[in-house]
Amino acid sequence: MDSVRWAFRCRSWTPSRADWLFAARCIQREEKERIEQFMFAKDAKSAMAGRLLLRRFVCEKIGVPWSEIRLERSPRGKPYLAAPIKVISNSGHDPPVWSFNLSHQGDFTVLAAERGLQVGVDLMKTTMPGSSSVPEFFRIMSRQFTAYEWSAIHSAGSEGQQLTAFYRHWALKESFIKAIGTGLGFNLQRLEFHLSSEALTQDRVLRQTRMYLDEEEESDWTFEVSPVEEAGVGLDYCNSLLSGCPNNSLRSLQLIPNAAARVLTGIDKIDHITPVLASLHWLPVKFRIIFKTLLLTYKVLRGLAPSYLEELVIPYQPNRLLHSQNAGLLVVPRVSRSRMGGRAFSYQAPLLWNQLPVQGKEDFQVAAAAVLKSLHEGFICVGTVRPKCGVMATEDRRYISNHSSDGDCFFFGSLIHVFLQESLLDADHHVAVALGPANLPESATLRPLSPPTAFTQLTFCDLIASASPLTQEDVASWDCFKTKAEAPQRQPDTSVGLSC
Repeated sequence: MDSVRWAFRCRSWTPSRADWLFAARCIQREEKERIEQFMFAKDAKSAMAGRLLLRRFVCEKIGVPWSEIRLERSPRGKPYLAAPIKVISNSGHDPPVWSFNLSHQGDFTVLAAERGLQVGVDLMKTTMPGSSSVPEFFRIMSRQFTAYEWSAIHSAGSEGQQLTAFYRHWALKESFIKAIGTGLGFNLQRLEFHLSSEALTQDRVLRQTRMYLDEEEESDWTFEVSPVEEAGVGLDYCNSLLSGCPNNSLRSLQLIPNAAARVLTGIDKIDHITPVLASLHWLPVKFRIIFKTLLLTYKVLRGLAPSYLEELVIPYQPNRLLHSQNAGLLVVPRVSRSRMGGRAFSYQAPLLWNQLPVQGKEDFQVAAAAVLKSLHEGFICVGTVRPKCGVMATEDRRYISNHSSDGDCFFFGSLIHVFLQESLLDADHHVAVALGPANLPESATLRPLSPPTAFTQLTFCDLIASASPLTQEDVASWDCFKTKAEAPQRQPDTSVGLSC
């Protein structure tokens, strides 16, 4: 694959002492010292994630051993691979000339990399200005956009929609600036973006954004825009709280999807609803709650959930070596079910998980991992320099097949389908990736533009999967980190992005 798009959610990462010390050992000493200078923990985590993302990319995609990677910064602060200078591809043909770039703001750190093209990436989170009104915020930023762009921003709708349009334009401009490497000295009013009038949806990739430079359209540039969704831990947790509801409450809840199914299919009120729900692949509420609880349990076991939930799910450790030790059992706490203790997540999660057979746990984890891998958050805007690309729209739909000769598989497939419909957060992060021509060696072959690549969200375990320590453990690094406040008290941040 000639394109890499990775994202790491720093906001929900609460590193343990062992995790932070190991991460600090796996980056260059000067970068560790630089990270220690950050005042707030959120910035230190973002910078650490950025270093690990870069090293993982160079190690796994370019094929450089972790211990041999030497990353440096250009005079403008852009990271580049300084050593080894010559890297031979696995195929034995042309060297894989890669360009990569980082950005971090809001909840994420993202990496974009491309083979044979120069890349710049910028990440923006749509946030309300903390110290001023939206009109005042726009007034302060008035010199950054053209009259046409301001007209498009102001006509977007409500103040929230105007902010979304503002950050979308800003991310596009920043990604272009980072791709060409000119830095903040570039006059942003020289750039003008004409965004597609087609609404962004969760299942499309649009290539209809046009860019004008000095009032002349750059026809060689193609911009792709698509939303990227992420499974919502908070929504999963709220759904899991319905576990153990009495049957009369479940019957009342079931009336809502029943009514929606009748509206969608146009059936009469006297028609039986069960076959209609089955044809729509809609689970009954009772089983939907069970699946949501199991999914959240899986996230906790994989380190994808907040740390406060990890304390509620404890693996079972037998005193003696038993056959059940390999069954992945969890500790079911003793609770007073007469006082609704039986509906607590700490009780329902291990209870339902332990009821899965061993093969059922393995099947569930494979399917859940496939779902989570395909779900992200934000908008992607990809600018590409490639002559005669033209303007086109590409749909990038993701489906999980539930076709099987085994009738029992239909039920599990239905669970996955319902999750896809109900576990999407409203997108509030914009990612713009600009791709341009690179200075390739004469021996390199010009490759065709790759199809749009979605951002894959990684876990901390993914970041360090190929890591090896470069330095000795420095306990002071953890002492320095744990004394930092998470973020400034002023909420929210009105800055327009961090780049590196």
